[in-house]
Amino acid sequence: MFQDFAKRKFRDYISMLEFPAGRITFEKIWSSPLPPFIISFLENYIPSHNKPIDKKEFEDVLDKAIAVPGATGFSTGTTTLPGNRR
Repeated sequence: MFQDFAKRKFRDYISMLEFPAGRITFEKIWSSPLPPFIISFLENYIPSHNKPIDKKEFEDVLDKAIAVPGATGFSTGTTTLPGNRR
């Protein structure tokens, strides 16, 4: 059941963005209709915000953002993201 949800959300989020030349910038991500928790995850997971991100890398990170316990609101556990160590 969760896998179907994750696949649907992945498709929904990808459809909110355009990838000219197979890349996207953080400026486009920040101005997109993506949910704030996805944008925050991307900001913390991808260290460099000043260079374009390849679509494949973006898809890999988006998949992780959807699948991380706590990032989707299905868990009350604490999630520590790379670059945001406690």
